[in-house]
Amino acid sequence: MELNIMATTTIAPTTAKPEKRLMSAAEFYDYCCLHGFNYELVKGEVREVSPAGRTHGRIIARLGSRIQTHVETQRLGEVNIDVGYILETDPGYVRAPDIAFISAARLTPPEKRGFAALIPDLAVEVVSPTDSYGDLVEKAGQYFEAGVKEVWIVNDSTKSVEVFHTPDEARILHASDALETPLLPGLRIPVDEIFA
Repeated sequence: MELNIMATTTIAPTTAKPEKRLMSAAEFYDYCCLHGFNYELVKGEVREVSPAGRTHGRIIARLGSRIQTHVETQRLGEVNIDVGYILETDPGYVRAPDIAFISAARLTPPEKRGFAALIPDLAVEVVSPTDSYGDLVEKAGQYFEAGVKEVWIVNDSTKSVEVFHTPDEARILHASDALETPLLPGLRIPVDEIFA
C-alpha cells in the first residue's frame, strides 16, 4: 500500500510598507495652510521646525533691522524674515531662512499664493538650541545649489558669524570683527552688536 502524503506550507501574507509619497512645493503650501507654517520641505519630506526662542528672535530682529534699514536707505532690494523659498519644485525643497535678501535687480512681484519662487542672494540662519551644526551646513549647501550667493550662520553660543561664499569654505567672524558683504555695499555691522 502506497501512502500519498502531501505537505502543506502556510505562507504568511507579507505586509509591504506603503511607499512614502514625496510632496511637491505646491502640495507643501496646501499642507501648511492646513497644519500651520512651522515646517520646511526637504527632498519632498515634511520636517517640523520649532518656533524661535527669545534670544534667537532678538538676534534675528536686531540683525534683520540693521540689514533692512541699510537696504531701504540704499534702495538695494528687499529683506524678508522667515519666508519660505522654493529651492526645488519636485521633489520639493522649501526652506525658510531666518533673514533673506534679494537684490533689486532680481526682484519680481510677490506671489499671491504659495512660497517665494525666486532665490535670495543672501540667506542668514541663526543657530537655535534645536539646530545641529551639521543640519545648518547641509542647509547652507542646499541654498548654494539653488543659487544663493552667500550664507551666514550666526551662533549666539560662540558669539560668531560664519560667512560662506561657497558650500565648503567659511570665514569665521568674532566679536572684534565686522560683517560686510559685496551684496550689500556700504553695510558694516560689528559682530558684537548682533549679540548685545
